Amino acid sequence: MARNSTSNSTETTPEAEAISGGRNSNLFATPDLRAITSMDEAIALVEQTLGSEIVDAADEIGNGFTVLRKDQKHLLIDVPFLIMTIDFQDGDFVDEETGITGSFLTLMLITEDGRKYILNDGGTGIFRQVEDWANTSGKAGGMLVRNGLRESKYEANDVRPAGVTYYLNP
Repeated sequence: MARNSTSNSTETTPEAEAISGGRNSNLFATPDLRAITSMDEAIALVEQTLGSEIVDAADEIGNGFTVLRKDQKHLLIDVPFLIMTIDFQDGDFVDEETGITGSFLTLMLITEDGRKYILNDGGTGIFRQVEDWANTSGKAGGMLVRNGLRESKYEANDVRPAGVTYYLNP
């Protein structure tokens, strides 16, 4: 059990109790938990109970880069960015016809205006372009993409549904 640093007693602070494990449910009174109706109220209760300000996970863990969701790739259309790192990974998709496990890449990039993203891609556009460049150059980053991304929309047909493929726009 964590000791209070100002005395030799075995009393603990609420934070030390939470850290020691198994006592988190005792930090807050049930009526106080039931009364919470918003994030702001929850923050106030935590700060009051623990005697400290809430920390933002983005400031405490991670590397400052935000994962760009698949439906957010359009945010990079015509936006200059630098690919800092490239990491190729095995996916969990197995092609039923060939039995081959699909791959994808993870790019850490920063835009001209300072937005930092992690972009994951395993399609026929960005993935193939970067894979070809990485194989030819032997590099794992350091590519400036002056014109950001471009998109290619395609109609549904007998083989595939309608969709969008994104490409680097050098």
